[in-house]
Amino acid sequence: MEYKITCPNCGYKYRFTATGGQSLIATCPNCGQRMKVNLPTANGQEQTATPQDNGAGNANGYANSVPCNGQDNPKNEKKGKSRQTKIILLALILGIVVGIVGWFAWQQHEKNSAEAQLEEKEARKAHMDSLMALRNQQEAEEQQYEQEQDKKKQVTDFLNNFYTVWFTGGDMSEFSNNLSEQCYEKLQTSLDEESDSTGSDIDWTPICPTLGNAKEGSRASGAVKISVVRYEDNWYRVTFTNDEATESRQIEAFPQNGKVIINDYR
Repeated sequence: MEYKITCPNCGYKYRFTATGGQSLIATCPNCGQRMKVNLPTANGQEQTATPQDNGAGNANGYANSVPCNGQDNPKNEKKGKSRQTKIILLALILGIVVGIVGWFAWQQHEKNSAEAQLEEKEARKAHMDSLMALRNQQEAEEQQYEQEQDKKKQVTDFLNNFYTVWFTGGDMSEFSNNLSEQCYEKLQTSLDEESDSTGSDIDWTPICPTLGNAKEGSRASGAVKISVVRYEDNWYRVTFTNDEATESRQIEAFPQNGKVIINDYR
């Protein structure tokens, strides 16, 4: 059956053939508007569309047609604008939320970064302090070692000189000032005419060896090798060797006020 249809968009009128009583989608050949068309019912003979009791047609004999996409429907247009507004508001709210979260995240990052820099600075300072303390300790130990070595050398040189004078028959009285009070009292004796000590009131034989000489208190003749070894704090072991025998003495001595003091012997 042939029907006439008017485009609701541009008003263009055109004809087409279809079976009555159905709904279909048509496209305007003038503007391309797609629309939904409700066709009126017919008695099976070819005729033009006329108004029906059920209102399926219009007064001009044209089939009812409406845009199928709802672009010209005021309600649809209002709904579209409302939906667009909601989308914009949602996007705005989302943007604000993202901005706030980003700001707090940045602040936390800055805080963490500052704390990390502070911790790194403190760790670097602690490391430098540790290195400085270690360096000071090493310098102190080196200084103490040098002092001990210097002390050892002073005592060793003194004892070598002391026993060299003894074995060469020198005057031992010059060493009286090198005795501590307790050592002086330990060595002090009442000398008799036969004593071989050259000190005015000191018997040096308790700390000076004779290397097996038959006469007690006499000094060994010949070359004597003297070896001084420190073995404990201020104690030194002095070993004497010649062709006849070997003897040793243990002497406690230390530097004090620019000279070496003999404090004890055993």
